[in-house]
Amino acid sequence: MAKKGTPNRATVEIGAKLAALGCDPIEILARIAMDKKAPLENRIRCAIELASYTYPKRKPLESPNPQPSSGEMKVVVETAPVAKGSDNDN
Repeated sequence: MAKKGTPNRATVEIGAKLAALGCDPIEILARIAMDKKAPLENRIRCAIELASYTYPKRKPLESPNPQPSSGEMKVVVETAPVAKGSDNDN
């Protein structure tokens, strides 16, 4: 079994093919992200992708009032008394 973090054969092969072509995907993303002439949406998407390699993903914040984990929900229905002689009498 390979050590944790060791690239698998397919990953190594892809890296070798890109290197043979002189293609560095990270460099391409960085160039697009910094290109003031590129559409803003493309620049933002490239920057987000690059950030995933440089900054750790943050865990979602926990709610200060956590909900029950059983999946059950309590519903309270209150009714108001109906006055005699109203349209709601049966």
